[in-house]
Amino acid sequence: MVVTWKELVAAIEKNPDLKNMPTEPPVLDEREQREKAEMESLFNFIGMYVVVFQDLESKLDQIIQLAIGLDRRHVSDGVIELLPV
Repeated sequence: MVVTWKELVAAIEKNPDLKNMPTEPPVLDEREQREKAEMESLFNFIGMYVVVFQDLESKLDQIIQLAIGLDRRHVSDGVIELLPV
């Protein structure tokens, strides 16, 4: 189902609950701002951890392929597939 922008705006204007919703985000008190900052730093750390782990995994795959030999790529791909996940 494809919805155009005009149809979406018309549907929002027809629904009084959606039409009267505040457009600005709520104002957070100091405690909520601190919690939000802590959560953002936690998610940033998790994201960085995932990226570094995937980079490390990629480098190990490259090392295995280079150790076995680029001329025998079918062998190195088979060895990489046998590694535990």
